[in-house]
Amino acid sequence: ASPTVMDVMMPQQKNGYDCGVYTLIFAEVIIEIFSLIEDSESPPPPVDQIIADQITPKIEKNTHYAKEMRQKVLDTAISLIKNKNNIRSQSSNEEKTRNRS
Repeated sequence: ASPTVMDVMMPQQKNGYDCGVYTLIFAEVIIEIFSLIEDSESPPPPVDQIIADQITPKIEKNTHYAKEMRQKVLDTAISLIKNKNNIRSQSSNEEKTRNRS
């Protein structure tokens, strides 16, 4: 089945800088829902129902949700940078070891 593009009303951030964070929140919720129903025989719920039942309440109940998502993104970025640096360090150490042999 080919994907369907829909225009839907989504909760909006109340500042000028959390639009990307809200996009990540929406994506996370939708992925969670579709991963749960992936193995089931049930059809996915309509997108407007997902928004009304899952996304809007999650954002409205937890005023810190955007802050938590910002922290999650930061933690992920730091982890990726550290991992990349560890790989570089290992490669450098392996090269030094080969050069000594």
